[in-house]
Amino acid sequence: MSYKYHRLYFGKDENGKRILIDEHRKIVEDYIGRKLSSNEIVHHKNGNKSDNRIENLQIMTLAEHTSLHFKGKKLSEELKIKISNALKHRKNKLRPKTNEEIINIVKKYKELKKYRKVDRYFGFANGTTGNIIRGESYYDLQSIIQEELNK
Repeated sequence: MSYKYHRLYFGKDENGKRILIDEHRKIVEDYIGRKLSSNEIVHHKNGNKSDNRIENLQIMTLAEHTSLHFKGKKLSEELKIKISNALKHRKNKLRPKTNEEIINIVKKYKELKKYRKVDRYFGFANGTTGNIIRGESYYDLQSIIQEELNK
């Protein structure tokens, strides 16, 4: 199965796992000068997933993006419920919310030594723990995270 977007390779992390980033997300992050949150989607306005010109890319929330692609389409009640449940699950499980939760994630990472195992343990989307530990999210808590890692 081929991946639908062009990905950029950024070497390997400390566990030897390849670091890949979707090109369109990297282009937008460089343009706006910050990392995108995991709830931010980069939409290709003209529908061409290979057209990564900045004028063709638009930041949207997951809910906005879903609405856009289903606008004007008649959805069955079953599909509406399925989409709603998927969005609720993602919203609730996607990111920890408190400093205490972040500290618990770091402690669990020190115990398990694998990002994906920690993601599964807490029910996060793949990559959440790695983003936290590597400092790609929760910039304001990096001193707390580093302090906990060094204990």
